[in-house]
Amino acid sequence: MEVDRLVEGAFCWAEAGVPDVQVAKAFYSTVLGWSFNDVPLPDGGVYPMATIGGRNVGAVFKIDPKMAAPGAPPMPPSFSNYIQVSDVDAIAKRVGELGGSVIVPPMDVMEEGKMVVFADPTGAVLSAWQPKRHVGFGRMGEHGAPAWLELMTKNIDVSASFYRRLFDWEISQSKNSTMQYFEFAPKGTTVGVGGMMQMDVSFGDMPSHWLPYFAVDNINAAVAAVKEHGGTVCVEPTLIPSVGTFSVVQDPGGATFNVLQLLQM
Repeated sequence: MEVDRLVEGAFCWAEAGVPDVQVAKAFYSTVLGWSFNDVPLPDGGVYPMATIGGRNVGAVFKIDPKMAAPGAPPMPPSFSNYIQVSDVDAIAKRVGELGGSVIVPPMDVMEEGKMVVFADPTGAVLSAWQPKRHVGFGRMGEHGAPAWLELMTKNIDVSASFYRRLFDWEISQSKNSTMQYFEFAPKGTTVGVGGMMQMDVSFGDMPSHWLPYFAVDNINAAVAAVKEHGGTVCVEPTLIPSVGTFSVVQDPGGATFNVLQLLQM
């Protein structure tokens, strides 16, 4: 589905931080059908923007040790996920008031927009994006395009309270789940754009974290492609009743994401 405009509070962007951009490009081109447009950067580098049918669906970028905060460990291979907002500065201020912490203070990204990176009270890292020229995803819910954003949290009640007040999200218990799973939607809308799941003891010491879902036409073919092209399957295809079948996978560099074959309604 083509998207021309995203509303405030919507999942608007995802980018994979990887150790080897060329390896990542080859992997995502095969697994998700991405093409890449290398956008020039002021420092002489490029930002590889992923597209499907000429519309943006995400990006990859090379991890730079300088990206880590002073005294912090190097940034691990992972997806950075963004929520669209109208005022990044206000969000950054609100994060601290609500018990979270700002990791990267509000910063302008050329003429594309403005961003802030923060951690919620459970430690899960997320970013907010105030768009200028770059408005985010141009396709959603079709093969290779983003379909969902999910928080795996150590404390679902704390997380729900934090994000409800930070983004004015409408948060409610999912009707499609027998476990404690909340869905969230931008204020004033009725269509969920993501969810929150309580982590149990089976997750061990794994910290709270956000993961994107990308839609695929055939889950078994996608999982086979992940294995064949150097990725790792963390969770084999699993049915979500009334939703579809998903799998948790990693690219060759170690960035984790989900693939999801939606049920045909």
